Amino acid sequence: YFPDGAALVAPLGEAPGPIAATFSADGVEAAVRASQRGEIRYSEFLQRIRAAGCVEYVVHLTGRRVCYFGRHGDVHHE
Repeated sequence: YFPDGAALVAPLGEAPGPIAATFSADGVEAAVRASQRGEIRYSEFLQRIRAAGCVEYVVHLTGRRVCYFGRHGDVHHE
């Protein structure tokens, strides 16, 4: 969401790999840290968070926050 109220939804297409049934905040955090260190590219980041049970994530650019969600209401904030 932008200050003027506009919103942007960026479809990413089909992400590779299955989504785990159980959410692992530690797994999501490990993927985030590996991405931040430049050790993995975006496609592998998606694979890793899916393997950690992440079904959706929302990025708040101005608030500098990302919320990663599991299928049972689990959430991890960065």
